[in-house]
Amino acid sequence: MLYHTLCPLKSHNTHLVFAKTSPYVATPELFAVHLASHMVTKYPHVQKAFADVELLKWSRIPVQGVEHKHSFVRDGEEKRTTSVEVSLEPEYTGNVECFSLR
Repeated sequence: MLYHTLCPLKSHNTHLVFAKTSPYVATPELFAVHLASHMVTKYPHVQKAFADVELLKWSRIPVQGVEHKHSFVRDGEEKRTTSVEVSLEPEYTGNVECFSLR
């Protein structure tokens, strides 16, 4: 199987633009789907995209009693993560747990 990838700089720049403009940036699961879907629809040679997203809590740093526009500090240890795989080819997986017939 032959794998085609995107240039790391192009991929990184796309992530930055999406982080600034995506309506889903506050929800890691939706943001990951949005980003990965863009990759498989924008680039014809990309058949499958993977997105790993972390949401961390940040707060603005107060400077002379006013929150600074561009300075942040981690606020707590909470971390919300997700991993998404988007493919042009349909893939179906599933399972049934605690299934019983009477």
